[in-house]
Amino acid sequence: MKTFDWFPDIDGQQEIRPSVNVTKFGDGYEHRAAVGINTQKRNWTLTFNRSREEVKEIEQFLREHNAVSAFTWRTPLGDSGRYVCRSWKVTSKKGMLSLSCTFEQVFEY
Repeated sequence: MKTFDWFPDIDGQQEIRPSVNVTKFGDGYEHRAAVGINTQKRNWTLTFNRSREEVKEIEQFLREHNAVSAFTWRTPLGDSGRYVCRSWKVTSKKGMLSLSCTFEQVFEY
């Protein structure tokens, strides 16, 4: 498994949405239960403002994995995990290129 070694810009954002089943009853009462064993999947919205060459390297890495093969990545918080990137966007900004994407944590063997 390959490792994504580029560090994102400072404005990265993590989102955790716990996987929970909710059953609501008529009197306002609700019952909540975790779904599965990996209930807190992390998603990271990231930006890489880099030179043309480096953005091309990052994009090539993402193309090689094609949202099918997971890769290892260490988050800005220092946690390591397996992620996929399902889409990304490249824009031109003041002579530099910017690649924005979302890394979605996956759980697999």
